[in-house]
Amino acid sequence: MTLKGTRFSSFGTKTVRRTPPWRIVGLVSVLGGLAVFVSWHPSTWVSLDLTRVAAAGAEWHAGRDPYAVGGFLYAPPMAVVGALLSPNVWVAWAAAELAMAIALAPRSVPALLVAVTWPGVLSDVALGNVTVVLVVAAMLAMRHDRLAAGVPLGVALAAAPKPMFLMLLLWLLVHRRRTFWGVVAGGASLTLAAALLLGPSLYVQFLEVILRGVDPRFVGNSGLSYLWPLGGALAWLASALAAILLIRRPEAGLMAAAVAGTFAGTYAGIYSTTLPLAVLPLYHHRFAKASRYVALCGLLSWWSLWVAGALALAVIAWSAIRDPLDPQNDAALGQTAGGP
Repeated sequence: MTLKGTRFSSFGTKTVRRTPPWRIVGLVSVLGGLAVFVSWHPSTWVSLDLTRVAAAGAEWHAGRDPYAVGGFLYAPPMAVVGALLSPNVWVAWAAAELAMAIALAPRSVPALLVAVTWPGVLSDVALGNVTVVLVVAAMLAMRHDRLAAGVPLGVALAAAPKPMFLMLLLWLLVHRRRTFWGVVAGGASLTLAAALLLGPSLYVQFLEVILRGVDPRFVGNSGLSYLWPLGGALAWLASALAAILLIRRPEAGLMAAAVAGTFAGTYAGIYSTTLPLAVLPLYHHRFAKASRYVALCGLLSWWSLWVAGALALAVIAWSAIRDPLDPQNDAALGQTAGGP
């Protein structure tokens, strides 16, 4: 679907005139995002995650334990990817992720500005993380209900599993059943191939690292668990429950699933807001006014990720309660809606 000016193309029903959320948040996102991004310390933030992947790859290539690299929490296939990376790959990686963010954005200048200055996008690009890549695969999975549409997301999650996509997988199971099984097939295929080629011992080490967990009290954790670990776990459960209660509605359920991802895990990074941004055009179709408030909540993630997520979920739930459920229309949207 596309967004041109103030005209928004709906999913095969009618075209309506609505003010897109991008014009509401565009200037704030540009100014706020760039200001905070400039205030970061490049020596400690830029390419931090990508450097870990490259270091783990070097360890694996040398026949040593890649999980001896502190902070490397990806699955074994990412160690192979890390072995292929050059030391100065961050610039190319950042350019590629920004290009992906632009490709996902609706075709309007404000939307493009938001795409490249959104808190989650800037955080992911700066760190050299892979969330933007996973979001691209997720949007492909949402476009069509067929097996092949889910394979890229399954492969990506098998290499870089992130709990922020758990509720999205549930949404796919409800509204994109064949795509969901494509995700399962893609993930299982890569995992099986990696276990056979790299050896199952690497997966044992990976599981040990994951089960050991991480101390949530570190600077990169923007979630509630940084202040209160138990509260972070309870917030994760509450957000997941909210997403489950709304799951029957394609737009509201998808938006809630995306926002719930910002609470998932023992820690949460600002880059988790990239998925809510990507599904915002779909949500805007049915909830034009609420989408603007959700977008503004997203901008608060620079200040407090969990407060932004709680406010966004409240807006989504309240708007869904006030909106009558039309099973026939929702079923049609569930088959045709796909992303920006």
